[in-house]
Amino acid sequence: MSTHPLAVVFITHRPQLKRTAQRIVGCAQRADDLLHDAYLKATAYPRAPLNEPVSYCHRIVRNLAIDEHRRSALEGNLFEETCEGFDDVGCPCASPERQAMGRQHLALLSQALAGMPERPRLAFELYQLEGLTLREVAARLDLSLSTAHALLRQAMDCCRAALPTE
Repeated sequence: MSTHPLAVVFITHRPQLKRTAQRIVGCAQRADDLLHDAYLKATAYPRAPLNEPVSYCHRIVRNLAIDEHRRSALEGNLFEETCEGFDDVGCPCASPERQAMGRQHLALLSQALAGMPERPRLAFELYQLEGLTLREVAARLDLSLSTAHALLRQAMDCCRAALPTE
């Protein structure tokens, strides 16, 4: 079995590719995850030889990092009261206090989700945990877009109510 030509690029240029991702997303752990995703995407199919394989790999990493950053920013704007601090739970660069607070909030949210009616809970899980778009949530649950949005809003309100006000 031959090695994919872009696999060699990812192996030899890993530090530079990781720096590209980390500059955009701001976290080494997220950068590692993005680098893995980029590697899988780049090596999924046989490719014709590229003139600039290193630039091509940097472009894939950069595009995925920008997508992640935009998604994070959008979710932060839509749900900032609920999601504040949760990225710190698994990030080793966060302070122990922020990690502990994030774990406590996650436990409270887990309890809130367990007591939530099924449809809002499913909408929340599909959107927040599985990363589906609102349109995909609506399609998966066979709902109109406005109904999916209303269910998601209901779930978010329930989650907000479960968290302490600070």
